[in-house]
Amino acid sequence: QLRTPVTGIRLLTHDLIRSQVSHPEKAPDAEVLQELDGAALKATHLVQQMLSLARAEAGAGGQRQRIEVLPFLQTLFEKWRKAAQNGNKSLNFEFSNVQAQIMADPQVLQDTLNNLIENALLHGGSECRLSLQAESDVVRIMLSDNGPALSDETLASMKKPFWRSPDAGPSGSGLGLAIAEKAAYAFGGHLSLRHAQPEGGLCVTLEFPIVG
Repeated sequence: QLRTPVTGIRLLTHDLIRSQVSHPEKAPDAEVLQELDGAALKATHLVQQMLSLARAEAGAGGQRQRIEVLPFLQTLFEKWRKAAQNGNKSLNFEFSNVQAQIMADPQVLQDTLNNLIENALLHGGSECRLSLQAESDVVRIMLSDNGPALSDETLASMKKPFWRSPDAGPSGSGLGLAIAEKAAYAFGGHLSLRHAQPEGGLCVTLEFPIVG
């Protein structure tokens, strides 16, 4: 996965070098520079995702601490609500007065939720909903969208590392759900996927044990 954008960066760089050697008086080609920037951004995103995956895999031995779930989610929601509005999407947050703590690495949990919200806003239609529920011993963080209908086969494949929809386009690494699943497992919980509604959409649920 990383080889493709890195190879693109090398080829584009070589093109620029040859052009400058042959015609040093000419300014660099703006189109090549734009393609180079795009390849660099893709490589950077993939490296960040791979680092997030490594942190999630090491989550059980990371810097775990008590996290008050509601204020943690409220901070993330405010960040992504503005991003959603800028992209002509809507992101809502539904919660009751949940007072629950979980044991987790804050950075890993933040990486996980950032990936899930970003994926929902990019691929999940125009409306996304973040929800928080708690029972006696578990807390559930749910993210649902009104995206296209998904087959059961697609749902079964989505958590595989580097899996990407054929319609996903050039963006994305296919690691978001794999990161989320490993993080949930590392902190004693689990991740599940289901259809958000009969006509389409995805609902991702992260479930963690509550600590007293």
